[in-house]
Order: sequence, then structure tokens, then C-alpha cells
Amino acid sequence: IMEDYVSAKGLKKMSKKLYGRSLKPPEILKKAENNDPIAIKIWNNFGKDLGVSLSYVVNILDPEIIILGGSISNAYKFFINSLKKYLIKNINSEPAKRLKVIPGELGEYGGLIGAASLDF
Repeated sequence: IMEDYVSAKGLKKMSKKLYGRSLKPPEILKKAENNDPIAIKIWNNFGKDLGVSLSYVVNILDPEIIILGGSISNAYKFFINSLKKYLIKNINSEPAKRLKVIPGELGEYGGLIGAASLDF
């Protein structure tokens, strides 16, 4: 169910609803970079949904840091404020004081690099 909201699939679905056609995340990002209010709204909604989704993980596992990777991390600056708002709103007070949320340093290729480094 979370994939319906916090994934490329979810972003395409939201763009179809608001633009009338399905856009890929890089297209939505480009529009947001050009100050398109609809694209900015899409990223804000994405941040809200991701923040709520991550709150479940934080309340169960209590991590010190969340690293956001993949191609979605390229749009970090467009969704981080709404993500943090809804994450903090939905987690316990102690984790809220110390939890860090940062973009991965390897960007959209982090998963690929990690998989390639596995020793079978």
C-alpha cells in the first residue's frame, strides 16, 4: 500500500490526477525546479506521505538516522520540509529530538552500487 504513495508509481499516479497525464519523477522534478506550483504540490504531498510512512518505522525500530536514496533523493529539497513535519508529528518525543533525515551521497545509483558490492 505504501508503494501506491511513496514511490515513482505514486508520483506518476499523482501527476496523472493533477496534470491529466502521467509524468515520471524526473519530469516532475524539472517542473518543480521551474517553480511549477502543481509539481511543488506533488512533492509536498509526497513528503507528507513519506513522513507518515517513515513514522511507523521510527516508532518500531528507533533509528538514529534515515538516509533517503534512489532517484527520488534528487528532489530532496522539494519534499524534506513536509516529510519532517509529518514525521515529527507522528513519532514519539525522544526519537524526534535526535532523528536525522538526510539524502544519500550516492544519489540514484546507491542501490545499484550497493548490490554490485555484495560478495556472493
